[in-house]
Amino acid sequence: MPLSRLGQIRDASPHGQGNMPTSAALAILAVMYCATGGATWKTSIPRRGPKFLPLLLAALPVALALLAGQAATYPNLAWYATLTKPSFNPPNWVFGPVWLTLYILMFYGAWRLLRLPEGTTGRASALYLFYAQLVLNALWSWLFFAMESPAAGFIDIIPQLLLILLLIVQAYRLDRIAALCFVPLAAWVGFAAVLNFSIWQLNG
Repeated sequence: MPLSRLGQIRDASPHGQGNMPTSAALAILAVMYCATGGATWKTSIPRRGPKFLPLLLAALPVALALLAGQAATYPNLAWYATLTKPSFNPPNWVFGPVWLTLYILMFYGAWRLLRLPEGTTGRASALYLFYAQLVLNALWSWLFFAMESPAAGFIDIIPQLLLILLLIVQAYRLDRIAALCFVPLAAWVGFAAVLNFSIWQLNG
């Protein structure tokens, strides 16, 4: 398969996580640099505990989820290219920038929640919801691509979307900016769920 064509396919999945590990990692590192003092951000959240711990607990899981998704997606791109796609499937170039933005927003939203004092009511619940949806995010690629099963992917993406919506509600009670960081994720995963379902029906 020509490399140019392979690059196009890599950005074309419902989750669209192809062709972006390096750029996403660099972007997240840039945000981390700003958060650690490279730039000054105004925030009303009091700092607690080791300075780098919230950054690590936010950035590392996001990066691992991204890489885990890639590990399942890349070896099965040839299979995905053979699937019939619905007419509303976005252009290939849309997916990479969208997911890059979403991963950065996930990192920043989680970082803001992690910076809250540990005893803050609802903090633990919000973080549980964040990490749970992140696990399902990575698992989707293994179900959809590694198992070559749009049906299994759809079964995963519905509770994933529910967890994100619950996360937004819980985070809003703690930090409205953090909650807003997850709103685009909910919108995109909702769209991905519709796209996933359509691919399942067209290729079932």
